[in-house]
Amino acid sequence: MLGGDGDDSLVYDALDTLDGALGLDTLILADSIDFTGLGGMSNLLTGFEVVDLTNTATNTITLAIDNILDWVVDNQLETFGILADGLPKIAITGDASDQVILDGQDLSNITGGMLMNGVTSDFIELNDPIGDGNNYISFFNSTNTAHLLVNSLLVDLPDPMALI
Repeated sequence: MLGGDGDDSLVYDALDTLDGALGLDTLILADSIDFTGLGGMSNLLTGFEVVDLTNTATNTITLAIDNILDWVVDNQLETFGILADGLPKIAITGDASDQVILDGQDLSNITGGMLMNGVTSDFIELNDPIGDGNNYISFFNSTNTAHLLVNSLLVDLPDPMALI
C-alpha cells in the first residue's frame, strides 16, 4: 500500500508492504506487534515518521531503535525546529495503557535511569514538539544515528536524582 505525496495515515496489516511515501506519514497499529520478531520483514515498512498506538485496546510495540533507519525516507520530523538534529527520527504515540519495548527495555519500567543495549536518553520531556498536543522523550541509538521520540505517557521517567 502506497501513500501519496501529502500527509498519510495507513493502518498496519502484516500482509501488506506499506510505504508512507513523502509527507508526515502515520502508521496506525490496531494490535500489538513485535517488529524484532519479523526478521527481515521489518523492511516492509518505509516512509513513516509517526507510529500511533492510540485506540481502545492496550497495545505493545516491540522494536529495535535501528528499525528507524529502515523506516524513515524523507525525515519530515526534521522540519520541526526543536527536532532538527540531522538524524532520522520517528515518534511513537499512544494511550497511557500502551507499552513500548525498545531494544529489550520496557519504557514503562525504567529502573534507575538505566537503558539497555546502548540506547541513551536525557529523559527531558519535550513540550509538544510535533504539534499533536503530546509531550515526548527522546531516545538515541548507541552510534547516535537514530532518534526515537516516545510520548511521555508511555515512559516511566526516572527520579532525577537517579540520573546524577
